Amino acid sequence: MSDGVLAAIISGAISLIGIVVTVVVSNRKMMDELDKRSEVKDTELKGEIAVIKTEIADLRKSQDKHNNMIERMYGAEKDIARVQEQMKVANHRIDDLEKITAKA
Repeated sequence: MSDGVLAAIISGAISLIGIVVTVVVSNRKMMDELDKRSEVKDTELKGEIAVIKTEIADLRKSQDKHNNMIERMYGAEKDIARVQEQMKVANHRIDDLEKITAKA
């Protein structure tokens, strides 16, 4: 082989090795950066999930209070209806007593 061809092969091989090393180093840096970003995103997601869980727990408490209030109102409405019925009966008795006393 001539000296020119040998020099071209050596120079091509060195260039190829340089390119491969550069690509490998670049890929490692990129992977490290992606890992860091992934860790940050994971931390952010965990924080957001914790906030959502807290908000859901608060909503459950509010719903429980609401349901409790509905049950109490249902009981109060029943009591009101019972008292109104008792008032009607008492008014009829009073009317009957007034009629009896008016005749006497």
